[in-house]
Amino acid sequence: MRQLALFTMSWGVFSPIAEEVFFRGFVYGALRRQMRAPLAVPASAAIFALFHWPHPEPMVAAFVLGTVVAVVYEYSGSLLAPIMTHMGLNLVFVLGTANHGELARAIPPWILMAAAV
Repeated sequence: MRQLALFTMSWGVFSPIAEEVFFRGFVYGALRRQMRAPLAVPASAAIFALFHWPHPEPMVAAFVLGTVVAVVYEYSGSLLAPIMTHMGLNLVFVLGTANHGELARAIPPWILMAAAV
């Protein structure tokens, strides 16, 4: 249980904060100053996905996540919104995969959906 708590804090809280400050605050911000949002969003998502190299599945998931949080950032104008979005999606992933999915089967699906939202 201690490992799950540490993993949850790392993946669900600390990583999203650090990644959003860097990738949306700095990378997306720099791209956005150079190009319009329809180009900056996928460009920043691709850079975010490359950060998750060399595993293809996490890269695809990271590209989708990077796209979602960049759009959230673009429309909100605040880093808090993409941080919270990233935290919610990561927490759902952690809960869904913990103990080979046993934890996810023990949690009602509406709670997982609420966490993602």
